[in-house]
Amino acid sequence: MMNALLLATATLSFLAATPAEDQYSHVETAVFEGASDRLLAIRKQLKADLRAAPTSTTTGYLLGYVNWRLGNSLRGKSEGDEAVREEVLEEAVTVLESIVDREPKDAEARALLASVLGQQIGGSMFRAMRLGRRSSELLGRARALAPDNPRVALLNGIRAFYTPSMFGGGADVAQRHLDRAHTLFAAQPPAARWPNWGRIDVFAWRGRLAAQRGDKAGAR
Repeated sequence: MMNALLLATATLSFLAATPAEDQYSHVETAVFEGASDRLLAIRKQLKADLRAAPTSTTTGYLLGYVNWRLGNSLRGKSEGDEAVREEVLEEAVTVLESIVDREPKDAEARALLASVLGQQIGGSMFRAMRLGRRSSELLGRARALAPDNPRVALLNGIRAFYTPSMFGGGADVAQRHLDRAHTLFAAQPPAARWPNWGRIDVFAWRGRLAAQRGDKAGAR
């Protein structure tokens, strides 16, 4: 516990002096290591940064992204973690909606907002009725705005993975989107400017689809 607290404190001290664009690599390290404590520390600093510059699209998007990651890492844990998860997802919605309102052509923010809404739906039929259509519309508009954006394709694939085929999702649809994302990422340099996340996620989700089909070799 003390080590985690010291690490989180050190993370905050470092991030306080780090431009938002440069925080990506530290966020991704925490993501890949499953370090929710560090992501929460990064979130705290980003919230402070956003209070100082409320219209910063870069900081706002990064906060929404960190919260989206936390929405995944905190799912299904303790009641306390679930309460934090609800809080960070609601915060992500607020921040990303603010970006979309200011910059209607921001496909990245639209697609990420759609995915956050999908996280809020979870397995709730009531929430699906309330949020599903908005999520679908956001992703559709993001595709129209940026048809060659790999993260837009990735998030469409994730949504299709969780959406029944009768509602336009299913494994085949998810596969098409994820294969498209893989192709688009391959055409971009790995060290492209932020936002530049999602390259590893494509492999993970394609692996999940292969495992779902019983293709263990393909999943590996």
